[in-house]
Amino acid sequence: RIIGAISPPRPDYLEIRDSLGEAYAQFYQGFTDCQEGHYDDCYRRFGALIHSLGGEKHPERIPGPVLWYQGLAAAHLQLWGPAARLMDRALAAQQEAEQNGSLSRVPLRTNEYRYTLATILAAAGRTDSAITLFRQVADNDIGLYMAHVRLAALYEARGDYTHAVEERNYAVNANPDDPSLLLDLGVTLGKAGLLPQAQIKLAQAAQANPRDSRVF
Repeated sequence: RIIGAISPPRPDYLEIRDSLGEAYAQFYQGFTDCQEGHYDDCYRRFGALIHSLGGEKHPERIPGPVLWYQGLAAAHLQLWGPAARLMDRALAAQQEAEQNGSLSRVPLRTNEYRYTLATILAAAGRTDSAITLFRQVADNDIGLYMAHVRLAALYEARGDYTHAVEERNYAVNANPDDPSLLLDLGVTLGKAGLLPQAQIKLAQAAQANPRDSRVF
């Protein structure tokens, strides 16, 4: 809705269908549905578009943005299996586009597709696959600190505090201007039983942002 407020209104569905054909109409209306948060409609409409293009038998016919938006809609609907499959195909399409020097209009790099897929895998409970993919994300972009945050949360859920603390430290180093990362590090250190170190990091977080009551 925020995007819609500053974007020019899109043509009417019937107008697009009459001038450009059913496939274009399905795409533009599906994009609008996703933009406005109508994820059921978005998912269904892009599914119909993929079917009309013969995407089941000829996946190469499906443009990357179609896979991306239907995958986002599936994730919002918590359809983790379809979301993971769609995002995996969207990632492959993006990698191929980058290799050919022909990027889609979706303003993301390959590593951000990879991050999104890893997030979906984590939500689906496929922890090992998510950890592997988040590790690739971090290796490809040391500044994408949220990959370390996600990894720390996954390790913490497993009770692997050694690796969780390591990832929290990586996140702080990648984005030292965010005091909340110091808070997260302090909490994880506390859970690991490293209370003196936790107190130091929490004190640093309080100094960096005295308004954050969670630190106290």
